Amino acid sequence: MVLGLLGFLAPSASDLFSVAFQADLERELQRGADLGRWSGMRAGASGRCLGVVTAWQVSDAAPRLTVGPGGGRRKLGSGRALCRIEIPSIDLTAVVVDGVEPEHLARGPGRYPGTADPGGAGNCCIAGHRVTFGHPFRRLEEVESGDEIDLVADAVTYRYQVIARFAVPVSDNSPLLDSGLPELTLTTCHPPHGSKQRLVVQAVLTSPSGPRA
Repeated sequence: MVLGLLGFLAPSASDLFSVAFQADLERELQRGADLGRWSGMRAGASGRCLGVVTAWQVSDAAPRLTVGPGGGRRKLGSGRALCRIEIPSIDLTAVVVDGVEPEHLARGPGRYPGTADPGGAGNCCIAGHRVTFGHPFRRLEEVESGDEIDLVADAVTYRYQVIARFAVPVSDNSPLLDSGLPELTLTTCHPPHGSKQRLVVQAVLTSPSGPRA
């Protein structure tokens, strides 16, 4: 019974932490925008970490390298606020962090390291939880072709238009490939509570008229 109760409460507890993390990230994003306006430089102010000792405790992760599949080395994200994602058709607004490790996605949607910046030339790929930690991508399956997705970074809004939504096996990384065109790819588990497939939404940049340098 105790284990069952803990299992029932775990998602709710993770959602509460997500609310606090997102509030911190929003402040971090605002500090970065303020600093950018005053200095003309992109800022990387770090958000504070919640000092709570729990099973879901996470902290800002420093950029680091780890051994990837096949022995190659891949860069992990910093966990810092990168941009804000807004999808009006599913009432979603969330701060996106840099990185897709568990400690990053506990804070919010995360940009796959090595993929394009918001508005940049290339494929900007973002993953997010569907059932825990605020479940930012819970309603991603409701997104339709033609819907608009905004990424707001450095006080600039980059608008994308959805062109496709589909599911692939979790081992299929082809949606993350870079075509060189300014595009956006969102991924999450599929179906909810499942791990065998990945739900993918793809969109193309429509404004500003061209990618930033």
